[in-house]
Amino acid sequence: MADERHHERAHGAGGSGERHEKTDISPKVAVVFGASLVVACLVVFVVAWGLFGYFRTANARYPRQYPLARVGPPVEPPAPRLQTDPRDELKQLRAEEEKTLDSYGWVDQDQGIVRMPIDRAMQLAVEQGLLPARSAPAGTEVPGLPEVSSSGRTLEPRHVWPPGR
Repeated sequence: MADERHHERAHGAGGSGERHEKTDISPKVAVVFGASLVVACLVVFVVAWGLFGYFRTANARYPRQYPLARVGPPVEPPAPRLQTDPRDELKQLRAEEEKTLDSYGWVDQDQGIVRMPIDRAMQLAVEQGLLPARSAPAGTEVPGLPEVSSSGRTLEPRHVWPPGR
C-alpha cells in the first residue's frame, strides 16, 4: 500500500492533477548550461582569431629563407611539352605537310633549287626517263613465282590473267 501511494505521488496519479515529472532538470540549469556553452564558443573564436592575427604578423616579420623556393609564376618546362589537343595538332601538321607537298616554292634560291608538287615531279620523271630500270637479258624469262603456301621455298608456274591470253 505504501508503494502505491509513493507511486501515485511520483507519477502524478491521483487527485492532484499534475501531468509532468517534478524531478526533471530545472529550466534554470538548462539556461545556464546553454549560456555557458555560447560564452565558451565565443571565447574559443576570439582566441583563434587572435592567434591567426599573431601568426600573420609573425610571418611578415620573418621572411622565409628557402633558397630553392620559386617566386612568381611557374616556369614552363623545356620542349617537348605535353600536347593539350593532339588530334587538332596532328590535323594542323598534316595540313601544313600537304600544303608543302602540293605547292611550288624555293628550297634554296641561291643554288636554284625549287620545290614542286609530287604528282608533277613524278610525271616529269617518267616523261624524261629519269627513273633507272633494269632490263632482263634477251631470251631469259623468270621461271615462276614462289608458291603462296611454300613461303618461297619452291616455285610455281606463273599464271597469266585473264586465262586464255
